[in-house]
Amino acid sequence: MFWQPVFCSHELGPGRAVPIRILEEDLTLYRGDSGFPHVIGFRCAHRRTQLSIGWVEGDCLRCFYHGWKYDGSGQCVEQPAEPKPFADKVRIPSYPVTEYLGLIFAYLGKGNPPPLPRYPKLESSDISLDVVRLDRICNYFNNIDNSLDNAHVRFVHGRHRETAGDEIVRGDPMISVAESEWHQARSKISQRKGDHRLLWHAQYQLPERSGR
Repeated sequence: MFWQPVFCSHELGPGRAVPIRILEEDLTLYRGDSGFPHVIGFRCAHRRTQLSIGWVEGDCLRCFYHGWKYDGSGQCVEQPAEPKPFADKVRIPSYPVTEYLGLIFAYLGKGNPPPLPRYPKLESSDISLDVVRLDRICNYFNNIDNSLDNAHVRFVHGRHRETAGDEIVRGDPMISVAESEWHQARSKISQRKGDHRLLWHAQYQLPERSGR
């Protein structure tokens, strides 16, 4: 029920269409010749062809198979292979889309989307943003559970162990976790070796487990 980041703006040039999968739903993301991005259904309503292998015409996307064309609202606007077109009766899913701070966001909920949060400090010309995408092929909550599990760090990520001078800080860490009234979990790792101390903090937002 909120805006979801689905792609990096710089990776989607005008006239390009790509398949995306977000919140267990397959969709088509494309950028029209006007430069505006659109998110519509994954397949053509005609013979179920994957729409991302078609091509962009203006701000519409034409299917690769029989040329049916869809606009950014998912409305079919042209059916070249039909002697009596019925395009006005054909519509596939579509979702509101906006761009902000180098990311393309889509609202996958029902009804009108809420306002997208703004961060004026990041909009400043003095700030240089480096936007990258990382795909994690797992359930969102698996990722949160792993991030909060700090005991695994020195085993799984041993090559990234902190050093104090020429010595590697070893030993089992002391871990503490506290949940705030705003559903934020704060965790802390501390290790000691002689006079050396490694202190690591992490803070995570714990979302509700219902809704999208």
